Parts: sequence; C-alpha cells; structure tokens
Amino acid sequence: MKKLLRYLIASALMASSSAPNVARADDASWGCQVLLCSAASAPDWHGIPYCLAPMHKLIAAMVGFNFSWPICTEAGTGKPGYEEYADCPTGWVIGYANDNSKNSQGVKPSLCIIPRTGCTSNLYQREGDRRHGVSLDCEHPLQQMERAKRDDPYYYDISDNNGVKQRFYFNLNY
Repeated sequence: MKKLLRYLIASALMASSSAPNVARADDASWGCQVLLCSAASAPDWHGIPYCLAPMHKLIAAMVGFNFSWPICTEAGTGKPGYEEYADCPTGWVIGYANDNSKNSQGVKPSLCIIPRTGCTSNLYQREGDRRHGVSLDCEHPLQQMERAKRDDPYYYDISDNNGVKQRFYFNLNY
C-alpha cells in the first residue's frame, strides 16, 4: 500500500509540476490533493497538517449549488464511490428493506439476512456490486439484522502501475 501511495504521489506531483525535476505537494491540483489525502491511512487525512486545508475546502464546497468533485486526471480515478453500509458477515446476504424516503425505488440495502432454504429464486445481483441481495417483499428470512454503517463510506479504487486496483476508504467528517 505504501508503494502504491508513493507511486501516486510521485505521478501526480510530477504531472502538476512546472519544472521537470522539481515536485512539490503544494503544486498538485486540488483534485490530486484530495485524492492523495483521501488515500492516506495511519494516520488518515485528519492527522496530516498538509491535508487539512484541501479537505476542509472540499467539505465546504460540497454544500454549494453547483458542486463538482475535484478530479485528479493524472491518476485516472474520477470522483469517488460511496458505500453507506459495511459488508454483511460471512454467511449472510444483503437484504433490502422498503423505505420510500431513501430513493426512487423505495428500497435500501440496510439489512443483513440469512434467507430460508429454497429462496434463491429471488436472489439477484445489483449492477456494479459483487454482493448478492434478497428482496424482503417476498421472503421471510431465518434471521435478519441491521447492517452497520461505514465509518469511512467514500472510496477511491486506485490502480497501481501493474493495473491492480486497491480500494481506499475515507470519510469527510471534521
């Protein structure tokens, strides 16, 4: 992970530097600053003095009417993803509870369930998600529990120089 971060930092800083052999963190674009700070861990961005200004600027900008996530084009990551809930424990699957206040489909993946045997006919995979879910409208699970919410719900999928992606989670709490 440290090798990947060093690679990203070097790439972003060299691409944003005006002198070919001199790279300074302050010269990085705001999008690259956000990306580099978001991917930091042990400590996360909260514990890195350099990261406080760009991350606080991001948080303040997000309340604006025309907010657009700052992008680090040199890293090729685009804007981050968002996963509100943590994964279900092994042996459990995501259950969908009806909640018309959450989205246009009226469904949110807020439960972990153990479905009854023979309920696989209603098992489906959400597009872009590697986890499976079972609709509770037609199922009566053996067990169910609320899914835990992630402390760090935002993430970037960052590829190293071999094309291997690693996911970096972060939060935007002060």
